Amino acid sequence: MKKPKRILSIQQVCLGDCKHDVTVTNISGGWNIRVFTNDIVNQEVRVTNKIQIHDAIAEMLRTEDKCGNCSDLASASRERNFCQPKES
Repeated sequence: MKKPKRILSIQQVCLGDCKHDVTVTNISGGWNIRVFTNDIVNQEVRVTNKIQIHDAIAEMLRTEDKCGNCSDLASASRERNFCQPKES
């Protein structure tokens, strides 16, 4: 499985409270995932396998939260990662 390809790195940081939206678009056998921050594209990643979509979205939203772009969606994504039991 190919690693997700980052098309657009995070552009805006330290915005405080904001609104996040995520879109997933199937284009030419792959999926482009965009995170919008206050209706502006802030990050974009391309994955080749449908299974990678969830992990890519979770990573992008955690990055938003870590960089000071806070929303309920981003915070919940980051908290879910820490609450999951570790597989042995």
